[in-house]
Amino acid sequence: MFAYALVPLIPLLWSPTTMAAPTSRSVSSGYRWVSNGCLLDSWNRALGAYQYIDEVSMTTQSCQTTCQGKGYTYAGVEYGNQCFCDNYVTYGEWSSGASAAEADCNDPCVGNTTENCGGDWRLRSFRWTNEVEAVTPSSTSTSATSSTTSTAASSDSSSVASSTTSSTASASSSTTAASASATAVPSGWSKSSNPCIAEGTSGRALAGASFASSSMTWTQCINHCQDAGFTIAGLEYSSECYCGNILSNGASLTKTSSSCYMECSGNSLTTCGGPSALSLFVSDAALSTLSADLTSKNLVLSTGWSAASTACIAEGSSGRALDSASFAGSAMTVNKCLNFCQGKGYQYAGLEYSSECYCGDSLVNGGSLSISSSNCNMLCSGDDTSFCGGSNALQLYQNPSLAQELTLVDNYKSQGCIQEVSGRALTGASLTGSDMTIDKCVTYCAQEGFTYAGLEYASECYCGNTLSNGAAISSYSNQCNMACAGNSAEVCGGPNAISLWKA
Repeated sequence: MFAYALVPLIPLLWSPTTMAAPTSRSVSSGYRWVSNGCLLDSWNRALGAYQYIDEVSMTTQSCQTTCQGKGYTYAGVEYGNQCFCDNYVTYGEWSSGASAAEADCNDPCVGNTTENCGGDWRLRSFRWTNEVEAVTPSSTSTSATSSTTSTAASSDSSSVASSTTSSTASASSSTTAASASATAVPSGWSKSSNPCIAEGTSGRALAGASFASSSMTWTQCINHCQDAGFTIAGLEYSSECYCGNILSNGASLTKTSSSCYMECSGNSLTTCGGPSALSLFVSDAALSTLSADLTSKNLVLSTGWSAASTACIAEGSSGRALDSASFAGSAMTVNKCLNFCQGKGYQYAGLEYSSECYCGDSLVNGGSLSISSSNCNMLCSGDDTSFCGGSNALQLYQNPSLAQELTLVDNYKSQGCIQEVSGRALTGASLTGSDMTIDKCVTYCAQEGFTYAGLEYASECYCGNTLSNGAAISSYSNQCNMACAGNSAEVCGGPNAISLWKA
């Protein structure tokens, strides 16, 4: 077993208190430590608020006692001799905080070799919670039933029996009504088709608003999420509420959990999730706008665009897979990227790292539709209901109508559509003709020795070696909508908009 000393050995200055043994009663007597599973760890600690090493007597109980004494609600043991405490799990680099296989947390505790204390970068974690078990009928109920039977059996107490029966029926009716009310879901919301799902693997499944309450109920959580503008509500650990518009961080409606067994802290008739498990509710109005697994919004794409045959591809191995044009922004959306690439005249648009957009007419530098990726899991920086690629992964879209021959005369390549700003963008030679085509203009500019060729107003051709009067490659326009005078199948710019080609 590898033991890495993270901090100097700290002698305990207090005596560990003995943890109460689990009660055998059917109703929980209060808070206690419960397993939170085996977690991945890294230098960015999953539990990093407090830590210490005990090379001699570390056990899960001694770690829990220490964390509890320090006021922390999470405790974790690692490498057999290390203890970590915090009030929440941090999901960080190298998937720190994500779930790991239970078999990975099998290093024996140095203070008790019959129990396990984590492993190599593996944290056996625990949570201080008021987890409760199901309530079973009490002996009082049986006694009351016997009393009623005995009363009814007495020949001189028929009126008492009648009264008792009536009272019992009334109480039963009231109890039934109260139970129905306590377990009702607010109007406009429903339990999801899979009412219990696993928490996200790399962060919260619902990453919007959240709060905790010692009197948590379904209604309280749903109303909180609805008031905050969210359409999905999830309850966890009996007292925690999380909101979002989609499931993220690896969570999905298809990932079922069997751990939603904890009673709501404010209503013992209902369950509010469990350890790393969410009881899930969805707004009825949102269902038609979400994907079947609730991980994305049904996006209406700009006209002509659709997801590529491989929707998520790996980035190029030797450079950008789409290297013709790009931009980045903190308010990136899928359609914003599609419109940008369309303005440039490119048939492919790819989104990456939530805020980056790339365009091209073909996949280059090792990028290929045959090399798929599973890393398109980052939400768009400007739309938390859609995905915009991920780490070295492109969310890929295509508009085949924009496909065109890349190489024309003298290797001129399309630069898309740019806007003229305060005068002619290309101030070299020019040519006008009712038979204007892309080939005619490019050939003319090449013969005149210019780097750029630009077409405008269907019949005009302009040449130059630089862009002038405020024009720039980045100043794309969507006004290149006029067919070439000499070939109606081609586009030759538009009003103050140039279809630009570069050698």
